[in-house]
Amino acid sequence: MTWFQNQTKADTANKDPEARCGVRSFIRVSTAKDVAAVLYKDRVYKEIKTKTTAVPGSKLWLAMYPKALTKVFGKLSEEELEECDTTMEEWNKNGPGKAQQQK
Repeated sequence: MTWFQNQTKADTANKDPEARCGVRSFIRVSTAKDVAAVLYKDRVYKEIKTKTTAVPGSKLWLAMYPKALTKVFGKLSEEELEECDTTMEEWNKNGPGKAQQQK
């Protein structure tokens, strides 16, 4: 399957950024939850800290991260969710800023 995909790459995906289809379109689509993970990183870390004393990056800490992120995302206010949505649309259109890419 890989050979076929390499031979039939869609050139239109590279010319038109709105056409996000084809093999060459390697654009990551962000969700509101992805944005919340960046904007409210400190809240997610606090949530994990209340559950465990594991060091950030350890297996136990990483295992708890998705649940903590979901819990923090569920507690966001309407204004914060709106901020996540607008930032998500901006990231999907222009990509995340340099500060977010370097984290």
